[in-house]
Amino acid sequence: MIDVYYNLKNEPYVFASDLHKLLKIGTPLSKWFPRMIEYGFTENVDFFSDDKYVDSANNIKKAVFDWAVTIDMAKNIAMIQRTATGKAIRDYLLNLDKKVTEGEYLNHAQIMALFDICKVMGYFSVQKFFENEHYEKVFKSPGFNWWQERASLFGYSAKELQEALRELGIKYSNQKQAIFKLEKYDLIRIGVVDLFLSMGKSKAYAKNVGNIAKTIAKEIKPDIYNDIGTSLDFKSNDQKLIITDLKKYKTDSVILNKFKNVGEQKKLELNTDKNTIL
Repeated sequence: MIDVYYNLKNEPYVFASDLHKLLKIGTPLSKWFPRMIEYGFTENVDFFSDDKYVDSANNIKKAVFDWAVTIDMAKNIAMIQRTATGKAIRDYLLNLDKKVTEGEYLNHAQIMALFDICKVMGYFSVQKFFENEHYEKVFKSPGFNWWQERASLFGYSAKELQEALRELGIKYSNQKQAIFKLEKYDLIRIGVVDLFLSMGKSKAYAKNVGNIAKTIAKEIKPDIYNDIGTSLDFKSNDQKLIITDLKKYKTDSVILNKFKNVGEQKKLELNTDKNTIL
């Protein structure tokens, strides 16, 4: 319905000109938007002056002055119009908020980050690391049953795996190996879910991102390899750098910072500033 963009801090915004066009406002943008500002919005908080690049002659992009509007301000402007179109835009942006919060909608930077994650999540050692991190985060919860939790998260119980592989006549020595023989890219989905739950994301968010990661894995076909206890390390330098970065998920992982919400990023910036001072 309306194009959503992201700034360098991964915050979503829309352009005022797009809102103006969709709402079918008769007043010129240069007069209409300043009137909207008068409803109590603040420059450099709710909106920012920005250039929008549009197609001109010979398919050359031309910079045109515009305003970048935060999603909250856009929702309010849409409702101010009191039209069916305005309500539809607000509902669309509200639904977008929910999809972002629950990991159903990822921006381009996050999708690219997931590609990097998928490149290394096929290694059993990486999967095990984040499984242990997830376990450490939740094991003290009252009445907590780790195996029931995992069965509900991933749809696999030990008994169901055993029965499925028995029917296929496949032998296995552990649950991870069993899933590998049943549907190997599900191991990447499971590893990604453990990773995002370790980060403190909701189950809905972790499961949705895990499903997206599995889809990516099916396309790029990363190695699925049990490297636990092996003497040879076949990982490339790029993979090693990615793994090192992911393991810094509690502090300053470049890859995973793309998935932090605005509040988490500000907290991280404060901690970084504090560490710099010290």
